[in-house]
Amino acid sequence: MMKNPDGRDFSIAVGIMMIVLVLAGGAFAGSVPDAPTGSDYITSGSTPQISPVLKYIVVSPSPSTTLTVGQKQNITSRAYDQDNKPMAGVDISWTVSNSGVVNIIPVKARTDVTGGVTSTFTALIKGIAIVNARNASVVSNNIALIVNAIVPSIKVAYPNGGEKWIRGTTQMIKWNSTGSPGTYVKIELLKAGVLNRVIISSTLNDGSHPWLIPVTQAWGTDYKIRITSTTNPVYSDTSDNNFTIPAPSFSVVSPNGGEKWIRGTTQTIKWNSTESPGSYIKIELLKAGVLNRVIISSTLNDGSHPWLIPATQIPGVDYKVKITSTINASNSDTSDNNFIIPAPSITVASPNGGENWRRGTTQTIKWSSSGSPGSYVKIELLKAGVLNRVIISSTLNDGSHPWLIPATQAWGTDYKIRITSTTNPLYSDTSDNSFTIPVPSFSVVSPNGGEKWIRGTTQTIKWNSTESPGSYVKIELLKAGVLNRVIVLSTLNDGSHPWFIPSLQTPGTDYKVKITSTSNLSYTDMSNSNFSIISNI
Repeated sequence: MMKNPDGRDFSIAVGIMMIVLVLAGGAFAGSVPDAPTGSDYITSGSTPQISPVLKYIVVSPSPSTTLTVGQKQNITSRAYDQDNKPMAGVDISWTVSNSGVVNIIPVKARTDVTGGVTSTFTALIKGIAIVNARNASVVSNNIALIVNAIVPSIKVAYPNGGEKWIRGTTQMIKWNSTGSPGTYVKIELLKAGVLNRVIISSTLNDGSHPWLIPVTQAWGTDYKIRITSTTNPVYSDTSDNNFTIPAPSFSVVSPNGGEKWIRGTTQTIKWNSTESPGSYIKIELLKAGVLNRVIISSTLNDGSHPWLIPATQIPGVDYKVKITSTINASNSDTSDNNFIIPAPSITVASPNGGENWRRGTTQTIKWSSSGSPGSYVKIELLKAGVLNRVIISSTLNDGSHPWLIPATQAWGTDYKIRITSTTNPLYSDTSDNSFTIPVPSFSVVSPNGGEKWIRGTTQTIKWNSTESPGSYVKIELLKAGVLNRVIVLSTLNDGSHPWFIPSLQTPGTDYKVKITSTSNLSYTDMSNSNFSIISNI
């Protein structure tokens, strides 16, 4: 070991000098490079490492936050090094310009591995506190904590107007409070603005209280709730508008106007009741506002009652139902509007006008009936409003009856059907408009105008026939309305006939075909318009 002249260890002195030179940023014998200014070197073997250095502190929320008195707010500061990386182990202390406004816990803390540390600020009184985080000479941006004062208050939420609270039920009174109006409140019931009862003299100010409304509570539409702090009566509130504790009542639901209830059918009378108007009710039928019959003198107040309407009930459009408590006649209600018990009726549905019903076919006569016009009906055929024949003197009133139209029935366009109750001829109806039983007829289909038929070719003459104009027909060719030739004197009435047009047939544009029954010359038809016979196309 080397020693200097005064005996001290020379190697130790050299070592100390090397450390000083390194810390000062100098080089020693060219073996260690210069370190950046302001950085510390930590050597690991022969490789120098730069240690983290606190660069800045970021605080959030920023730049300001608003609190109310008593509110708590977390504020976090986060430390970053010279490489903008979170820095753990940094001691953070908070400072406040007005400690009377807020309280800080903790005032001092150390950042974690995320580089962050959080303190809780509690607002004490109204005011503004400017706060910041500091680590040695590194200081965060200021944060303004604005503390607003809260005026204690109570606000009734429910009932607050328009509610209907039924006696004997439990309803929930609700309110809101801000600030600190007190730990307990008193709840009162007002009627017409005057104290009616103390619902509860003291209950926890937790925002709600159940109230079992006494069954003996007077009904009324002018109730309000008042809630008051038990520690300071200045803090109080009343419902904004009135609520109702309704009187016991009935409300007829059906029939309530416009219904049509048929005699002999069972209908359900329905009603609602509020509170306890009585366990039993009486149901009455009114006609023109006067008692017509007692439907039932006492039945359970369960909301509905079946009523078999007598088949003998007088028809009318002015009926109402009245429901009354059997223990308190003042609790009553009547249908708002009239309902109808219609007179029995029959309505012809088919034929009701415009139909074409052919002789020899079976058609279905249809009708509907309401009330009880009778179990059987008579069906008649009218022609020009006069009885033509009785189709059936008595048939079940079931809404339909098949009718085979006789082949000999006179044709006409003025037929109607009349249906009448066999027990009461007042209940009757006739078709609204006439239907037709058409005359037998032919209708030429082709040629019917505009065709061009070539001489020497075979063409098909076509026609339709209705009913029975005859089993055989004669077919003639007309030119300019005059018979030109008989195409066939007699052929089966089957709707078509082939015609070989003679090659010597005179060309012309004024040809028509005429078809006539061989048994009745009055049943005939011809082409509607001219067709042409030409030599070639």
